Amino acid sequence: MLAVTALTVVRTRSLFAIVALSGVFSLLSALLFITWDAVDVAFTEAAVGAGISTVLMLGTLALTSRTEKTSHKSNLIPLIAVVLTGAAMIYGTLDMPKLRFGRYPSTDTRWARLFKTNSRRYTCPKCSNSYFSKLPRLRHIG
Repeated sequence: MLAVTALTVVRTRSLFAIVALSGVFSLLSALLFITWDAVDVAFTEAAVGAGISTVLMLGTLALTSRTEKTSHKSNLIPLIAVVLTGAAMIYGTLDMPKLRFGRYPSTDTRWARLFKTNSRRYTCPKCSNSYFSKLPRLRHIG
């Protein structure tokens, strides 16, 4: 349903229909997030994506025309920009650590193991000092 809605938004010329379908797309995304047990993300998507964004776009449509003007310009430059951006994003993921079954790369580092083993010793619920302020060798991280 999401793919069909997205393709319909891309192919439609009526701006009012595009705004309505964008709201439908956001609600479908919220339903997908609910099935993934991400209720907080679903609530935010429904409130912002389907709610506020749709109202703002309808307000904008009240001040402009309801149909898209046809363009006779070439779409080659935007296509090249999108392809280069996608290639840069894929290149950026090549340096990510390899995932192993049942283990996350963020918890498999030396700093994560150090924090796990020493966190009870360096934190106190009544103290306002943070964990990193107790360790001089970790003070300049970040």
